[in-house]
Amino acid sequence: GMERNVKNRVERHGMEFLVIGVMLVISFFLFKFTLGNDIVGYVTADVNESIFANVPVDDEVEQQLESEGEADIIIEFNDKKDIEDAMKSVKIKNFSEGNRFVDFKGVAGKVDEEGLKKLKKNPKIKRIYIDRELKIDLVNSVKIINASSTWKLENNGMNITGKGAVCVVDTGIDYNHPSLTKNFLAGYDYVNDDNNAMDDNGHGTHVSGIVAGNGSVRGVAPGSKIVAIKVCNAGGSCSASDITSAIEWCNANRSKYDIRVITMSLGGGLYTTNCDASYPSIAAAVNAAAGNGIAVFAASGNSGSVSSIAAPACLTNVIAVGGSDKNDGMYSGGNRNSMIGVIAPA
Repeated sequence: GMERNVKNRVERHGMEFLVIGVMLVISFFLFKFTLGNDIVGYVTADVNESIFANVPVDDEVEQQLESEGEADIIIEFNDKKDIEDAMKSVKIKNFSEGNRFVDFKGVAGKVDEEGLKKLKKNPKIKRIYIDRELKIDLVNSVKIINASSTWKLENNGMNITGKGAVCVVDTGIDYNHPSLTKNFLAGYDYVNDDNNAMDDNGHGTHVSGIVAGNGSVRGVAPGSKIVAIKVCNAGGSCSASDITSAIEWCNANRSKYDIRVITMSLGGGLYTTNCDASYPSIAAAVNAAAGNGIAVFAASGNSGSVSSIAAPACLTNVIAVGGSDKNDGMYSGGNRNSMIGVIAPA
């Protein structure tokens, strides 16, 4: 009798363990299915990782969200092939995609608080940056640097008046201006997302005239051509994401238009050392352009600092241009430090 009772208890407990095991398996798949509805396209490992993921986010993102209800951000992914899959997990009402980059593994756009929560749990994302705002600056001028004297010099039977094209990343260009119209090749407008780079501020036209004016106004290199990329609006504000896309555009079209130089008379912030970590998307685009032999210049800024310069002039592969005054002294309002590569009239 005792053996039969023991056998019955073993069989009963065995059945209980079997039922518990089946319930655990069913619970696991229900858990996976529930998460899968929110995180589309992820394998099981990614779903489990996403529960614990905590993507680093710039403090400025949280600050802008708090003050404005949404933030302009740049998302850096771990891998380029992850961008499409990762974007599927962010509902359109939470994130509005803007520029998608070529040389930088990421996208730009606007996000609200709920969208940021989703992004921070996405294991495919490396970091989330604020899309920093920069402002126009201005550097000139032909007579002070005696540029006209070089026009008389010859190299292989040709006068040194410039050759190839300069990408002017700025507020656009007045391509109808008589001193610019014959040297203007092409352009793009990242502010309005069209092919019409017409200047609605005047700054880009001014810079283009200094670079390659060829009429009543003659620039430093009147034999060069101008490609104008509009990244700054009528008020002179420019976003890091649009600047990134502009540099990528110039790099991608370098052979088509014989682009040899990119110039940016704009900037923001103050940095004592290189600022690649603060502007990773622009840095990636600059590095790609420099790797293809394009010289990239940027103004050091006009904050009067004697120890810091502005971005993007502070990027490793950008040639920082400091300002001098009309009497060949240092411009008192110009930024300068050991990263300055060239000094020109401001």
